[in-house]
Amino acid sequence: MKYLKLSKAAFAESIEINPSALSHIASKRNKPSIDMVMSIARVYPKVSGDWLLTGLGIMLKDESSSNVKNVVHESIAELKLLHDVNYQSYTSRLESIANRLDSLV
Repeated sequence: MKYLKLSKAAFAESIEINPSALSHIASKRNKPSIDMVMSIARVYPKVSGDWLLTGLGIMLKDESSSNVKNVVHESIAELKLLHDVNYQSYTSRLESIANRLDSLV
């Protein structure tokens, strides 16, 4: 509700529940039913189901997937850099060995 800047009444209406039921949940008098959680997930598909059920993690799916994409892209870039550094190191070592072999012959 806060993220969407909706009043309790507007949010309750959007997920088709009684505003008093939402008020009881907001005051922690009652816990949300699975039907209510499913209704939120249906009406607001970008909201993470894990976040709805546990309160942990990232609220919006797009945020979590973009974070995962960023980590993957950063990891790939790091691996490419390591590959390039190792390739240059191996090439340099091979040239050094070849020069030593040439001096022996």
